[in-house]
Amino acid sequence: MLKSGFDRVYRRLCAAWNVIRWVGVWVSLASVAFAALSYFGFWRHVRGDDLLEALANRLDTSYAANVPRQVRQGEPEWNPLLRVIAAHVDLPKDKTPVVFARAQAVTSAKAEVGEWTAPTTPIYLFFRDWPAPGTEFNEGKDVIKIGTLDDLHQWIKTDDTEFRYFWGTVIFGMLSACVGVFLALPEKRPV
Repeated sequence: MLKSGFDRVYRRLCAAWNVIRWVGVWVSLASVAFAALSYFGFWRHVRGDDLLEALANRLDTSYAANVPRQVRQGEPEWNPLLRVIAAHVDLPKDKTPVVFARAQAVTSAKAEVGEWTAPTTPIYLFFRDWPAPGTEFNEGKDVIKIGTLDDLHQWIKTDDTEFRYFWGTVIFGMLSACVGVFLALPEKRPV
């Protein structure tokens, strides 16, 4: 009776040892994969931050021809854009935005080497389709100012940084815990 109880405990200890070992291996692989994928921009692409960076750069132009300065529902930038905006702006709960747009530049300049648009140029969310010929928009009801071009650039950087910081902390924290468990375990594995 005593021997069978000891055998059960021994088998559970061996099984726990194997589980701990494999959890450590997988957490180690996950930490390396996360770091490598971050380095190569995989997460920026998957989350749409690269699209947002291109949008922000596009909005910084005032003189380039045929450059769209609006984003509508269904466009690739739309969902990442709303994610970033919602993290920094209290949006109305009873309305759904349909268009994001940049206002006419507060100040801009063009030279042979390039162009510059004031970072204080306002950006807006519209809750009705725009431009709708012959209609007026009431600020606060149909359209809200959500910030400036500079705000948008900062929000994109913050979104990327916070994502990498949070998940990096979680994964590397788990890795540290696994190393601690390995160091706490007896040197010899039960045979």
